Amino acid sequence: MVQIGNLREFEMNRKELTMRLEDPCMRVIMIGMMQGIFEMAFDIESNVEWNLSDDGDLKVEIKPNA
Repeated sequence: MVQIGNLREFEMNRKELTMRLEDPCMRVIMIGMMQGIFEMAFDIESNVEWNLSDDGDLKVEIKPNA
């Protein structure tokens, strides 16, 4: 079984999707999948910002295009 990491925070609404994963695996795939879910859920195009913290957490923020 493949684990994607420990989901510590997740919030999604029409204005944004935010997520934090501890010890992420397949980061780029997870980021793309979350962007796709956000766009399909609200039928909008979006921008993604993400970073890896010093302790290895993946933080993702997805917002609609302006």
